[in-house]
Amino acid sequence: MKKAVIMVLCAAVAAAILAFIVTSSESFNTIDDVVSTSVTETTDNTITVKWDTVKKAKMYRVYYAADGEDYISAETENTKIKIPNLKQATHYSIYVNAVKKNFGKVIESSNHTEIKTCTVPEGGKITKITADDYSTVTVIWKENKSADGYQLSYGKGKSNSDKTVDIDGAQNTVKVIEGLAAATQYSVRVRTFVKDGDKKVYGEWSDDSSVTTEKEPTLPDNVDKKKKMVALTFDDGPGYNQSSDKILDVLEKHNARATFFMVGKNAKDMPDNLKRKVKLGCELGNHTMTHTRYGKQMKKSDIKKCSDAIYKACGKRPTAFRPPGGFTNKRIADECKKEKMAMYYWSMDTEDWDIPRSNDKTRKEVVADGKKLAKYIMKHVDDGDIILMHEIYDETAVAVSIVVPKLIKEGYQLVTCEELILAKTGKAPVPGVLYIDGERSNERGY
Repeated sequence: MKKAVIMVLCAAVAAAILAFIVTSSESFNTIDDVVSTSVTETTDNTITVKWDTVKKAKMYRVYYAADGEDYISAETENTKIKIPNLKQATHYSIYVNAVKKNFGKVIESSNHTEIKTCTVPEGGKITKITADDYSTVTVIWKENKSADGYQLSYGKGKSNSDKTVDIDGAQNTVKVIEGLAAATQYSVRVRTFVKDGDKKVYGEWSDDSSVTTEKEPTLPDNVDKKKKMVALTFDDGPGYNQSSDKILDVLEKHNARATFFMVGKNAKDMPDNLKRKVKLGCELGNHTMTHTRYGKQMKKSDIKKCSDAIYKACGKRPTAFRPPGGFTNKRIADECKKEKMAMYYWSMDTEDWDIPRSNDKTRKEVVADGKKLAKYIMKHVDDGDIILMHEIYDETAVAVSIVVPKLIKEGYQLVTCEELILAKTGKAPVPGVLYIDGERSNERGY
């Protein structure tokens, strides 16, 4: 009986020992899985990952791979790692395994949870910021082809950014911000983003760039927007004869103003004439450098060179543009917008350019033709008109000496194109927009 009991006890002990050996063997050859893996930070070239401590782990292996590439591993004894030297704006898959050593044998956990994230694009950089007028600012920044788009932030002050706007597309690196306050400083910054599923991952903000909008134009005290007004405009000058000075004499005598669309090659030769126009409060207009190319043949340089010539002659840039012959297009409108010039057509063409002229024409004949021109203007004039004339003709100077006092007597105010638009619309003329009179305009500029 005792022998049987002893055999049973031995068998039980043997089974327990065998179970212990099996269990210990399994424990020695396995390690718990890593849990709670998460991304704590991403930059344009690093991803920081952390996880919970695994009991008995001596180190951890972090596996990571960009989309479509093989996994790379890195080892650490910590429960946090910063993975370096990654590609910007790239999606990565990451998982972590725990590792221990048992009598020289490396044992690694086998089950893991893969997480996905992406690096951010390199941060944006503003390259240019300009105040186009009293309510509009244009911002240009450096393109990042790896980005899916950009986020712009702006606000009043040197570093106050309280409004944001997202702009899709890596190639879209220009933003026109409208509806701003006049004579106000604004700060702007930009950052890149990539799309990660339904969310966006943003890069670092650029430094703030600041700009101050222009002061809002106001009407002179002697202009009443409730009363009739017209804008006398003169092309092709300054003239090499005395007609331009005679026109200015009339304007000065009657405290009237006009807009002069001048040819650059003429303007550079007569700085005193331009300085007098500025002194009288007249508006300077651009009529191209040489008046030799029209419409599609016109180059941007024809416009730019004229503006530069006018500025060099009198220290003031033109604010108005009239294309020779009235032919315009998108390229011309874009250049005018860039140079902050509104564009002006006309609602009355006096056709002073069509008056017969000859070298033996008498003064009496000049005066007679000038009177006919004045009669035409007074017969057809209407409130809000932009009237086309040329400052290079003697007959026009005669007509101006007649119509200016008559218009004033009939209650008309003689203003610049800018003043006319401001009075009739309540808003300053917009660069690149084409105005026909005080009420009609074409926002496209062509």
